[in-house]
Amino acid sequence: MFGFSLPKLIVLGIIIFAIWYAYKIYERKHIISAKKDEDQGKEDTSSVDMIRCKNCGDYFLPSNGSIYCSKETCIIEK
Repeated sequence: MFGFSLPKLIVLGIIIFAIWYAYKIYERKHIISAKKDEDQGKEDTSSVDMIRCKNCGDYFLPSNGSIYCSKETCIIEK
């Protein structure tokens, strides 16, 4: 009754494999949901507002408050 036979060992192996696989799926879902929660808390800093140069029409980052880009052709002498 309590002896080891091939069918009992196969069934035990299948049960252990099923439990291990279910735990693996559970952990994967937990990691994915944690990553989604983390991503929702972050701000989107990938976009930057650029302005158009009044002289040449190219877009640039307004670093010093100027309305002209820093190209040599657009430098306005005052």
